[in-house]
Amino acid sequence: MQQQIMGLMNPAISLVFALLFLFAWQRDRSRKHIVFFSIAYSTLAIGFLIFHFVPDPAARGPILTMHLFYTAGCALLAHGAARRVGQTIQPSYFVAVAAISSLLMIASTYGLDQNPRLYIANSAYGLIFILGAHAMGLAARHEPIDRIIFWLFAATAVQFFVRPAATFILEESLSASEYRDSTYYAVMIMVVALFSLLLALALLAAVMLDQIKVDRKMAETDLLTGLRSRRSFEQEALAMLARSKSRNVPVSLIVADLDFFKQVNDIWGHQVGDNAIRAFGKLIGSTIRTTDIAGRIGGEEFCIVVWNCTGTAAARLADRIRLALTETEIEGISDDIHLTASFGVAAFSGCEGYGRLFGQADAAMYTAKEAGRNCVHFEGGEELEDDTKRVRKPFKGAESVTLAA
Repeated sequence: MQQQIMGLMNPAISLVFALLFLFAWQRDRSRKHIVFFSIAYSTLAIGFLIFHFVPDPAARGPILTMHLFYTAGCALLAHGAARRVGQTIQPSYFVAVAAISSLLMIASTYGLDQNPRLYIANSAYGLIFILGAHAMGLAARHEPIDRIIFWLFAATAVQFFVRPAATFILEESLSASEYRDSTYYAVMIMVVALFSLLLALALLAAVMLDQIKVDRKMAETDLLTGLRSRRSFEQEALAMLARSKSRNVPVSLIVADLDFFKQVNDIWGHQVGDNAIRAFGKLIGSTIRTTDIAGRIGGEEFCIVVWNCTGTAAARLADRIRLALTETEIEGISDDIHLTASFGVAAFSGCEGYGRLFGQADAAMYTAKEAGRNCVHFEGGEELEDDTKRVRKPFKGAESVTLAA
């Protein structure tokens, strides 16, 4: 009776975590690895129930069924853990381990000794956890929780190989009838429960930390453009200016604003206006470097902090974005009408704060507006403009649409 009660420990742990992972997956179904964890622990729970409560522990059918459930559960855990860090494990590896170990276990059931099938089964599970640890070791992610999961997978693999050998040295050979009353059986339940609990807690912690990162990123990201939100941008800008001052690296700031944007909304509607903002944000994000930061700081206003860049070089970057915008087609706007933007640039001297630097760039942008729009203004540098205005028709409000008609 005591052994039967102990036997409920592992299936109970597995079912609890299967439900917890299922609830976590319901919150964000795009993270497929979470549902693999849930299915894995459900499968392991079934295996544990078969293993502990089948009437005849020597019967080939229950032994093989239990082994396949265990193998599937371990494989799903390894697959989910690898997928979480962007790695894949070939399914053929799992199939090969399951097929070979199943055949060997069937052959082992013809003898009275329980030891061979225990060696075979545990070796199969150990190999699967080695595959999982290897995949996670190849991942680029090396955060603390990732290292903890890696070492838990490695330790679990080791115990699958070491535990049967160490126990059988003390127990010698076991028959199926003696197995459930053996010290090995009691030790196995406790060890498996411990490793199952530790691994489940680590995976659940990883899932929760991942969700926190997703929530934080959503809070820091402008959903329409994919660039940083104003608050996130300003925090990063302040940090970059501090680094610029301490390292004596030039930094410049660009402010950009779509021209005649109110009339875009009035003529074509807010959906088309959103399309224009989205396209402009995507253009900015694809043009700047990974060392730069960009954000949407207002309705149609954007800001870029350019690292290791003088004011003149930043003005040329702004002009490349300006020219690219005139080539960009906006869904909902006629192909013969091109949106434009005005740009202001300010170079960081190392003395002013972010607010003053932004004010300089914003004032330069309004100077560009007053100069006729569709241009870049950098105080202290020359205004950048080329002949694209002569060969393309920039949108100039309702008059532009009338002329196009």
